Amino acid sequence: MSVTRRCGVADILRDETKEVWGVVYELPENELKHLDKDEDFQPGRPDVENQYTRENCYVWREGDPKLPLLIAIYRGHPQLHPPLPNCEYKNLIVAGARHWQLPAHYIQELESIQAE
Repeated sequence: MSVTRRCGVADILRDETKEVWGVVYELPENELKHLDKDEDFQPGRPDVENQYTRENCYVWREGDPKLPLLIAIYRGHPQLHPPLPNCEYKNLIVAGARHWQLPAHYIQELESIQAE
C-alpha cells in the first residue's frame, strides 16, 4: 500500500510459475540515498517504520542468463489482503512496460490486473 498514492502498488512475489520483466537502471552509490528518500526507506530504521525494504537480488539480462546482475529492489511489506492499484497507477505501469518494449505477453498480464 502506497501512502502517497493511496492504493496498492507493484511488488515482486515469489511464484516459480511466473516471471517478472523490468528495466534496470545504473546509478552511482551516492545517488541511492535519493531513491531511498523517494521510497520512504531509511537504512537502519526498523522495517515496520519503513514503507518498503530494500533488498539485493540477482536478475538476468534478456538473452543472457549466464551473466546475472546484482541489483537492489524495493519490496512492500507482505500483506494478507493487499489493496488493489488505482487505474492511474496501473496505467502508469502498463505505459512504462510499453515504453520499454517489454514482451507482449507480459504487458497483457499487466493489463489484466484488476484496479479500483
